[in-house]
Amino acid sequence: MADNIFTRVVAAAAKAVGLPKVVLREIARTEIKDRYTYYPITGMTPERVATIIRAAKVGNNRELLDLFEELVDRDPHIAQCIRTRKLAVTGKPWEIAAASEDDLDQEIAHTVKEAISYIDFYKTSLRDLLNAPFKGFAVGEVMWTWVDTTDSQGREAKRIYPYALLGRPHQKFIFDDYENLRLVTDANPYPGEEFPLRKMIVHRLTRDGSVLRSGELFPVLWYYLFKIFSIQDWVRFLEVYGHPIRIGKYKAGAKPDEIKELKKAVLELATDTGAVISDATNIDFVAVAQKGSSSGSGSGGSYDSFLSTMNAEISKMLLGQTLSHEAGSKEGRGTQALGTVHEEVRQDILEADAGDLDETMNSTLVVWITDLNFGAQARYPTYKTLVKPEGDKLTQAKIDEIMIGKVGVKVPANYPYKAYNYPEPQEGDEVLVPPARGPQAAGMISGPGILSLSADRVGLFPPEQLSAAAEQAGVKIYRDILEGLKKKTMNTSSSH
Repeated sequence: MADNIFTRVVAAAAKAVGLPKVVLREIARTEIKDRYTYYPITGMTPERVATIIRAAKVGNNRELLDLFEELVDRDPHIAQCIRTRKLAVTGKPWEIAAASEDDLDQEIAHTVKEAISYIDFYKTSLRDLLNAPFKGFAVGEVMWTWVDTTDSQGREAKRIYPYALLGRPHQKFIFDDYENLRLVTDANPYPGEEFPLRKMIVHRLTRDGSVLRSGELFPVLWYYLFKIFSIQDWVRFLEVYGHPIRIGKYKAGAKPDEIKELKKAVLELATDTGAVISDATNIDFVAVAQKGSSSGSGSGGSYDSFLSTMNAEISKMLLGQTLSHEAGSKEGRGTQALGTVHEEVRQDILEADAGDLDETMNSTLVVWITDLNFGAQARYPTYKTLVKPEGDKLTQAKIDEIMIGKVGVKVPANYPYKAYNYPEPQEGDEVLVPPARGPQAAGMISGPGILSLSADRVGLFPPEQLSAAAEQAGVKIYRDILEGLKKKTMNTSSSH
């Protein structure tokens, strides 16, 4: 896309206010030719797999990445494990924490949160970036635009926000000699071009310092290879032993033409349901012993058991457990309770995936949004995915009642809202007020409690307690409280 008057005006405006420049146009548009693959699984052998892996470890990883892509396309078990792993992260909420309580830091955090929320299909974009644990890296292109919005104080403001984070296929990129990703273009397919600043988010993981060796699909690849060989053998087994054996019998003295016709009829019965033969011949069906069930000890059971073992090993590698995905296999048999204990993804793996993604977002998108709208800062807000288990809130509430209500531990006023995920009331909102309970219901009132006491509840407490509580709170007894006392005194006198 050629430069135009709008991009020149934007660049001039950014220069005038001292903000960094950014490329607004799309530079890594995905075309049909970018989806070309070598389809390396076709005719795959262990020797071929080893050759592809050796080539990838020295930098030529294009065929390996194509192979990884085919694994996900062809194997539903691998695809579901990866999908589960991604959804475990993207299904969690995220937050932006300000660098400090300063007004500027609070305004920056407000802008960053609003900007990230402005991205269309943000969770889908995160799922694309979460290919990194499996392939070693993933790339998303940030599309920027100018937005008329308001700041945290409600004042009008003009900001530059990302409106899309587009996942890009691995075919668009190539590694240089130092394992830095470069963009493949028609003009420069090798060694490729450097990325423009603040344009490409590269989510990458390393193993022993190398991206090329870090993908978790490396070990899965071998299990998949064993699976497809086993499935091929199993299909052949079923072709031979999955149907009854057909035996044609002819009488002594039968002519060669009669024997030929009988043989033809026997073979056709493999697929047809009927045949025409001479009454001088006979066809018997001999059933094969059914030892091929998943619980049997025959050859078919061996195939079934082997495939279940391969799937269990894949689940362990990708999810850290087998129960939620292998119910029905020997190793994965269990109840729903057992699956719940294991969860879908092991907690430490979930936290690691989320933590790696948070680091990438904090070093790229959070910094870029801040720099583009406020200039470079000494400190930046923090993006965090909230993946810690919530725990038992009832137990926590009982602990809080003791520590705060009885021991007197001081906590911020908004602690209950954060701890129990309640929305904080805004100015002008109607709020729910609980009925009297605890010390007040038992006929006791504290100094702070009198400050929120309404007139219609004054009669619940003895006058001396009201007076003592008011003195403790350092306030005078208000007129409505006095009126309540007067009514209570009069009612007490008339009853006597």
